[in-house]
Amino acid sequence: MKKYIGLIIFGFILIFGVFCFCFFTLKDINQKSEELKLKIKENLFLEKKIERLKNFKKEYSQNKKEIEEMESLFLKEKPEDLIKFRQFLKKTALLSNVEFSILSFKKEKDYFLFQIAGKGDYSNIMRFLGKIENAPYLIKISKCFLKAKLQKESPFPKIEMNLTIEVLKK
Repeated sequence: MKKYIGLIIFGFILIFGVFCFCFFTLKDINQKSEELKLKIKENLFLEKKIERLKNFKKEYSQNKKEIEEMESLFLKEKPEDLIKFRQFLKKTALLSNVEFSILSFKKEKDYFLFQIAGKGDYSNIMRFLGKIENAPYLIKISKCFLKAKLQKESPFPKIEMNLTIEVLKK
């Protein structure tokens, strides 16, 4: 009888030991599988990110020329670029036969603000405005005031222009 009790106790201890071993092993396997799932998700995320980066590099290299052309439309804050833009305005006014002066200049967050005054014939003023709109810069004419003044020596009125333009900066 003592033998059977000893065997039963030994059997319970053995079964309990196997149960504990299996329980902790399964718990460890479950934990490791969760870690593996996380690593797989991270891998997939990084692979997608790498693929997007490769696609971006490919698109950038294909469109590099167009991007550089677009960037050249922005006026830079360097003094020589501002002088170049001012010379562009003067040359455009001269070629359009418009008397021209810059009344004010102001730096804003995203653009430069120029207030311009000019005088000339109606067709010359319109030519000047058209050339500014089609300039190699990103320009927005925010205000444009035109005033006709009659002259004694000419049947055609002189047009006085007051213009505010915003030039996007880089």
